[in-house]
Amino acid sequence: MEDRFRLPATELMSGTLDAAQAKGLPIWNAQHWLDFITLRQSARFDALKWENKSLSFDLTVRLQPQDGLSVLIPCEFNQSVLRWVSVDGKAAEYANWAVGGVKYGLVSLEPGSHHLDAGYA
Repeated sequence: MEDRFRLPATELMSGTLDAAQAKGLPIWNAQHWLDFITLRQSARFDALKWENKSLSFDLTVRLQPQDGLSVLIPCEFNQSVLRWVSVDGKAAEYANWAVGGVKYGLVSLEPGSHHLDAGYA
């Protein structure tokens, strides 16, 4: 690559990475993105049900994630707010997480099959 193109490209990349880091955005290489997409595609959600302000579903992930497994549950639905989450019948902690301005409860899971319930009020 000619030097006249290298410097502007380097400045653009450096500025982009600096801006992402300043906003707390993860910076992943191509392999990390491929692993994430492959894992996401292997996840299967079944038996989705909304009843009496409770969301329930089964989640099966066929692959073993390297960085752990998490699922996002909406913090607000149908004018109700998320109050609790259980995984396989046991109370589970969730962290508040926002994606594109939408709030979610982020629940960390072990690989495998799980039944999740989320209560709203």
